[in-house]
Amino acid sequence: MSEAFAGEPYINALFPHHGTPEGRVIGGKRLLEAKKADPAARFLKITDTATDEIVGLVKWLVFEKPPGEKSPEEPELTGDYWDTEEEKEYAAYMYKQYLIPRRKAIREAKGPLV
Repeated sequence: MSEAFAGEPYINALFPHHGTPEGRVIGGKRLLEAKKADPAARFLKITDTATDEIVGLVKWLVFEKPPGEKSPEEPELTGDYWDTEEEKEYAAYMYKQYLIPRRKAIREAKGPLV
């Protein structure tokens, strides 16, 4: 994820220091916790079969029935991953703004949704 999204403002805000070995470990743990907390979450890893190198990662939300108004709320950002409170507030703002159209689409879905 770090190489694919280097310089991407949303990822940089939510996963500070993701370009460092320590940041990758922390980010991996956070993604695992997110997977465990959301029954609709599906993570896929793409591996180069010639080298066994991981070349991609995707997170999909899969709703087999229309969630409608009962769509789950996204959790608040927690933790002490940010260097300052201002950075954490900025990350929380980016997170919520990113999710507004996604949550609207989920609420309005009339059938299964990926």
